[in-house]
Amino acid sequence: MTDTAKKQTVQRPVAASPELQRLDVFLGTWRSEGPAFGEGKSNETIRASSTLMKLEETVEWLPGGFFLSRRWDGVVGENAFRGLEIVGYDDASGSYSSRFFDDQGNCPVYRVTEHEGAWTYAGDAQRATFKVDEDGAGVDVNWEWLKDGTDWRPLCALKSVRLQMEGARRPEQTHEMGAGR
Repeated sequence: MTDTAKKQTVQRPVAASPELQRLDVFLGTWRSEGPAFGEGKSNETIRASSTLMKLEETVEWLPGGFFLSRRWDGVVGENAFRGLEIVGYDDASGSYSSRFFDDQGNCPVYRVTEHEGAWTYAGDAQRATFKVDEDGAGVDVNWEWLKDGTDWRPLCALKSVRLQMEGARRPEQTHEMGAGR
């Protein structure tokens, strides 16, 4: 069997579902900045113990166009903060989910919902709202953390501004199939 016969490229025109298309609002390169409140650990007056948080984020579709990747590189005060988020939509359950991986070893999972331009992330110990500006050029981000299992406290309040949209389009959905598949 020739190499050509062993491997062939099959294009399957998979139209992105409306649910996946909704995630396009996050595509691009972003700069986020705002207060982080005592890194979520303070018992002081929370907002008085804030420090500046700055992030550069790149959001793009992974090959195939079924999962969104968000990579960030930033600082909280003088401490580096880097990570990756993967967001997707599960047709079987009819829901979005997100998983974060950061340079502190955290890897929380969030249930994600959208209603009228506001995205809500709900996890066991943190939650967030992402309110997209009408023109899509900015997002107000507010994270909270759960203290003692009952008291939600502010974690950070960021304003994200889109710096660039170029190159942030949905990838072609092609699949290579090899022999025996």
